[in-house]
Amino acid sequence: MRGELSRSINVVEFCAAEGRRQNGETIASELPNNFAYTIKQPHGVVACVTPWNFPVAIPVWKIAPALVAGNTVVFKPER
Repeated sequence: MRGELSRSINVVEFCAAEGRRQNGETIASELPNNFAYTIKQPHGVVACVTPWNFPVAIPVWKIAPALVAGNTVVFKPER
């Protein structure tokens, strides 16, 4: 259990740090009078159904990135 919690904490810290790098990019356009750019937006709702083994780590691996990206998460743990 200690190893699972330690790994879960590492995943949350990594995802939180990656959330700071989510910026749009300016891309050079082939046409001289056009300006092209990207905007990062969440996809919406993420469903997370996880197995019974590793009851903390597996949900964290799925939920943390989804939340950092701005999505809503519906979590259903299996028994």
